[in-house]
Amino acid sequence: MKTSETPPFLVAVPPVIHDRRAMLRRLGLDYRRPSSSYSAAQALQLALTYFDPGSQARSLRRIWRMQVGPRMGICYRTFLRYLQRAGFDSRTGLVRGRRLRPDEIEL
Repeated sequence: MKTSETPPFLVAVPPVIHDRRAMLRRLGLDYRRPSSSYSAAQALQLALTYFDPGSQARSLRRIWRMQVGPRMGICYRTFLRYLQRAGFDSRTGLVRGRRLRPDEIEL
């Protein structure tokens, strides 16, 4: 080894970033996954297809248990978060004050 070369164990190593959000922020990227918008639209489409505000058999929890959970593999809280982001009202079954059909949702 020449005297002018730095030994490999003394080379500066960039710090390890354990926080995914900090790493993405450092790279200038958004933390939200691009597929989450698609998943939110898919969850909203399933909710509009099967939801009935007056029936316990067609409640959001039942829809999640029978349709959304097996198809999408997300938990109940994530399902509710997706619906909330889309503006779904669980008391009336309206999306931002409008009655939407499931085929009106762009996936």
